[in-house]
Amino acid sequence: MGTRHPRPLWIISAAVWSTILFYRVACAQTATLWSDGHTEYSASWTVETNHLTLGYSHRMHHMLNQDSWPIEHEISPSASVRMVTSKGTAALGWLHESNGRGGWDSRGWDRAYLDLDDGFLAIRTWIAFPVPVTNPQILRRAIAGSWGLTATAHLKRGNASLLVETGRREFQATATVKLTQSVSISIERVDTEELRGPQHLWGLSVTLSQ
Repeated sequence: MGTRHPRPLWIISAAVWSTILFYRVACAQTATLWSDGHTEYSASWTVETNHLTLGYSHRMHHMLNQDSWPIEHEISPSASVRMVTSKGTAALGWLHESNGRGGWDSRGWDRAYLDLDDGFLAIRTWIAFPVPVTNPQILRRAIAGSWGLTATAHLKRGNASLLVETGRREFQATATVKLTQSVSISIERVDTEELRGPQHLWGLSVTLSQ
């Protein structure tokens, strides 16, 4: 007589395999021209299952109005676990931001975050992890803002949408019009505190998504 596995084990196995096998992949490329004369190109990839999201984005910045300005790179991998309820979604995640270098040239930091989203209003609270002493510029930023709270409202009507995001030291508003299923154009306003000082910028973006 064969061995019968307990029913809870079958349920857990089915849940694990459904999470692994049923996933969605999305990618987007965005080119932005900012009012201070620099351009930004970003590419992002996201893999989503029922409860797990893995993301990676790569940004490149270049000054058009200067002859010999180096291209700056930013990489940002992330991972989060998501729960869906009758009132919306909740996600607990990790986010890394850096220039991809090491040692004294490193400019990177990590933070954990909690997202609460009801489909219209999203709240994100985060806390930064300790920064190595070999990273003095980011250390100053982490000490000045070792935690944060961001609220995002997303209004949609037809092919147009308005996203407003405000936080402890930042504000961003983005108006987007979807031209086709995969092409959209946006106008952005950003007010934030960077390492180089306060930034108050307008931007024009074109995004290709799949």
